[in-house]
Amino acid sequence: MKHFVFLFVALFSASFLFSQEVFKLGTVKGKHVTYEVKEQNSFPWGRIVKNTRKSDTAKVEVMDVFNLVAQTWDIEMQIAKIIHDRLLPGELRKLSKIAKSFPSDHFQTMIRIDSNKLVQVEWFVFYGMYRDGIRKCASEIPDTTRRPMNCIDRDSSGNITKVQYFVKEPEYRKKEPDVPSDGFWIHFDPDRLYEIEKDIVKKVILPPGMTRDFVYVLQIGILYEYICNLKKAREVREEAIEAWKEEMLRSRSGSVSNI
Repeated sequence: MKHFVFLFVALFSASFLFSQEVFKLGTVKGKHVTYEVKEQNSFPWGRIVKNTRKSDTAKVEVMDVFNLVAQTWDIEMQIAKIIHDRLLPGELRKLSKIAKSFPSDHFQTMIRIDSNKLVQVEWFVFYGMYRDGIRKCASEIPDTTRRPMNCIDRDSSGNITKVQYFVKEPEYRKKEPDVPSDGFWIHFDPDRLYEIEKDIVKKVILPPGMTRDFVYVLQIGILYEYICNLKKAREVREEAIEAWKEEMLRSRSGSVSNI
C-alpha cells in the first residue's frame, strides 16, 4: 500500500512539473543553456526565445523568403526531421492532434547565414493566445484569422507561379478547443530545445544559390504536419530540391545567352 501511495505521488509530481510553464517571461535556465524570453505583443501573440550565448550579435539584413522560396522549403523540411527525431512518440501524437485542429500552426525560428554557412539560430517564437497559456480578453481575439502559408505551385510550364497563400481558420479562444496544445512549446525542456538548436546548426545542409555578399537572417516556419509526418516532409523536400535545381539551370541559361 505504501509503495502504491509513493508511486501515485511520484506520478502526480511528474505530471505537475511537466504542466508548469517553463518559458516564462525573463530568464529561463537549463543545465546547459540560458534563454531570454520576451513577449511578442503584436498579433499573433507569442514569446520570443533567444539563447543568451549567441556568438554573433552584429546587426544583419533580413532576407525576404520570396527570394529563396525553394531553398527555404528545403531547409524547413530538414529542420522538420531534426525536430521529429528529438520528440518522443507521445509528443508527436500530441503535436499531430494539434495540427489537425490548427492546420497552420507551425514551429518558427530565425537562422543566420554567412558565406553560405548556417552559423547560428537567432531565436525561436512560440505562438499562442489561448492554447499556449497566454489568455487574452475576448475583445482582443478575432473569430477567425488569415494566416500565411508558403507553398510551391507551378503552372503548365513547370514555373513557380505562387509561393504563398492565406488560409482562414477559426480561433478557438472564446471556448475550450477540442484539442488544445496546452502550451506544447511553452512547457518544453530548455535543454532539449538547445539540442534542437545545436542540431539545426550542425546538420542542416544549405542548398546552392544562398550565398550573398552580406550576412543575413532567414525566417523559417515549419507546419506541425511535416514534423509529425516525415514521408510528407521528404516529398516536399524532393520537390523543393527539384525546384531550386530548375531555377539554377534557368539562371545559368540566361547568363550564357547574355554573353
